[in-house]
Amino acid sequence: MFSVVIMIAALRLRHIIELCVFFNHNFILLGIIMMNLNSVLSFFGYKIVKNGAPAGTPAKAATPSTSQTPQTTPSPSPSPSGQFPFPLTLSSPSSSPSGQLSLSLTLTSPRSSAAPKKRQKSAELPLRVAAESYILAASPSTRRNYLTALRSIAAFNDGKDVTLGQLREPFIIRYDRWLHARGVCRNTSSCYMRSLRALYNKVVDRMHLRDHRPFAHVYTGVDSTHLPVLQRKDIRRLRDLEIAPGTPMEKARDLFLFSLLAMGMPFIDVAFMRKSQIEGNTLVYYRHKTGQRVSVYLEPCMQQIIRKYRPSEGDYVFPLLSSTDPAAAYAEYESRLAAYNAQLSQLGRKAGLTQHLSSYTPRRTWASLAFQRDVSLETISQALGHTNSRTTRTYIKTQNDHLLRKTNHELLNYLSLDALG
Repeated sequence: MFSVVIMIAALRLRHIIELCVFFNHNFILLGIIMMNLNSVLSFFGYKIVKNGAPAGTPAKAATPSTSQTPQTTPSPSPSPSGQFPFPLTLSSPSSSPSGQLSLSLTLTSPRSSAAPKKRQKSAELPLRVAAESYILAASPSTRRNYLTALRSIAAFNDGKDVTLGQLREPFIIRYDRWLHARGVCRNTSSCYMRSLRALYNKVVDRMHLRDHRPFAHVYTGVDSTHLPVLQRKDIRRLRDLEIAPGTPMEKARDLFLFSLLAMGMPFIDVAFMRKSQIEGNTLVYYRHKTGQRVSVYLEPCMQQIIRKYRPSEGDYVFPLLSSTDPAAAYAEYESRLAAYNAQLSQLGRKAGLTQHLSSYTPRRTWASLAFQRDVSLETISQALGHTNSRTTRTYIKTQNDHLLRKTNHELLNYLSLDALG
């Protein structure tokens, strides 16, 4: 029973500490709460008394003296560090000293000298150091974005890592202007700002710092870009193009078509695709970038490409990677991606296309063609593995101007306003 009461008392004392700090050490409030605590303990037959002589021990009689001055117990006073000591004793109904438990309550002022030092230390901490755990835990592509943004803002900061104390709105606005003065496009600067903001928010939340919202007035959106999109005739031209068998260009063409046919499957997911992800005629994979689950029904034309390149040994479907170690495999992927884009550039010229081909072209092409066929935006977003349809809109928003022209032309014909005057 005694241990149960001690636990209750300890919990209540903890709440007293928190409330007193919250109310700036209002000792009147402390007295009220202590009375409340004493009433709870009295229910169990215990009481709180000030530390001193043990309960039940008679006080020593004072020898009369004319020179003796009355002794008073000094009130608690703060130490140089801003701490207020409150010695307490939890006494049992028995007067035996063995039935007592001495407790010491110490309150620390939030305005103590230690607080400014802590804030100063946090302000001097580089963002790169404070966010190191988040950078290491991020996906390879996100980690690359974080590090690129940190290098960029360090270049603006005279080659020094930016600190948490520097991340204020005027500093970020000057950095934004510095980027634009050097010809950095809005989407690139926005990517830097979003990466830095993500790291800043994580650190502020973890360290319980004040959020100064330094990125509130800089652009962090995504502009629609006029990236190349292939039409039906272009895709057929690539499919029917005569290429020497077994060459890197043939493999690049086939992987390009597979990515397009598999609902714009990203090249990184094509490279990391494992045999275990295929069950029957269905491929299920999780996007490296977003973690979204995507299910693809393998049509005969897609199965034909898989059979052509599927190795007899190993875990991967296509012969692009060899290592199963994540770090080593990703290094292989980056090397294969560079070679793939180089082959696609040559492939586009050989096929006589005016558009520049890259690993992104299949995704935007599939999204644009699906939108032209009246596929809903939500369905396209799900097929691309996007977490929201806003990202999908940037893929198709500016790619269908000809549809707008066609729609307007039909409307004008209906109104007989094709020619005025």
